[in-house]
Amino acid sequence: MKVLLSIQYDGKNYYGWQEQKTPDTVQGKLQEAIYKFCQEKVKIYVAGRTDSGVHALSQYAHFETNTKREESTWLLGLNSHLPDDIRIGSIIRGDEIILPSSNYVFQKKDIIILLSKRNQLPTVENMFR
Repeated sequence: MKVLLSIQYDGKNYYGWQEQKTPDTVQGKLQEAIYKFCQEKVKIYVAGRTDSGVHALSQYAHFETNTKREESTWLLGLNSHLPDDIRIGSIIRGDEIILPSSNYVFQKKDIIILLSKRNQLPTVENMFR
């Protein structure tokens, strides 16, 4: 089964999206949360990546899993294993999902405006400082 995530994060504490060996990254924290939640190692595919310190209001990523749970269970379970500055805003599961992929790297100079519910943001007052 495929799981599509909409991810929000304050990137000031992370060395970008892409997992690295030592520094904290958003992908690394997300993969840890997925493993803790379903005891399964997965490969995460993302629509674009971010540089160190870059924030996201709605970055999309997906992975495949053998774990079958309701969307609400995935949402609560993953968020309970993530730090407060990373949040899953929504989840769609199924086999017929349009999968995100991109080689674009978002940098601090990029300005992206997305609409999102204010209460879903990790630390909205710090998002664009």
